[in-house]
Amino acid sequence: MLSTIRTVLSRLRRTMRYRSLRAINVLIDSTASVDRLTKFDGYNKVYAQAYLINSTLGRLSYVSPYSVIANCDLGAFCSIGPGVRVGPGFHPMNWISSHPAFYSDAMQANFSFTKSKKYSDSKRVKIGNDVWIGANALVLDGVSIGNGAVIAAGAVITKDVLPYAVVGGIPGRILRMRFDNDKIEQLLSWQWWNLPLDELARVADKFTDQDDWSVIDLQKIAKLKI
Repeated sequence: MLSTIRTVLSRLRRTMRYRSLRAINVLIDSTASVDRLTKFDGYNKVYAQAYLINSTLGRLSYVSPYSVIANCDLGAFCSIGPGVRVGPGFHPMNWISSHPAFYSDAMQANFSFTKSKKYSDSKRVKIGNDVWIGANALVLDGVSIGNGAVIAAGAVITKDVLPYAVVGGIPGRILRMRFDNDKIEQLLSWQWWNLPLDELARVADKFTDQDDWSVIDLQKIAKLKI
């Protein structure tokens, strides 16, 4: 009886929270799981069977089906593809055993030799703004991914990624840069992802009207002095 009441209360709290999130245009699929520590900036969507744990999502960022995002600060306008894993945790390798039964009281295997946590097995991941992470990519703990970067499908990211770099492979390496240094500097200075949505709406059509950009083009859109 007690377990049934707890289950009902848990579901009620979840429903109430999801309703409050809808007020800031956050949609969470009924099969997704989002813990209480996860925060949203608004206009976010979490798709079917995705898991978010102790993370933050900037505005207009979304998480596709079957992805798991843990201990991550995700910027604005980020696109997380299906099956992505961010912050999976790690194990110590310098002790006699790497098994958590010796250093963690979390009972990962339903048993532990210790009553206290002796090792921190996770580090926060920092992902910038306008980052696209392709399907089934893996981003390890403690990594920082710069603004505008693209992570190819299936890549394993083990170290920091530069802004506007396109990274792929196992382990991940830079395949190319999205823009040259001058254009990247202009984009990082502009920081369009921080603009109010009504300001972005006035120039949104300009974002997609050409494939080859100059610094002057970017300055014009940003309304900067040339």
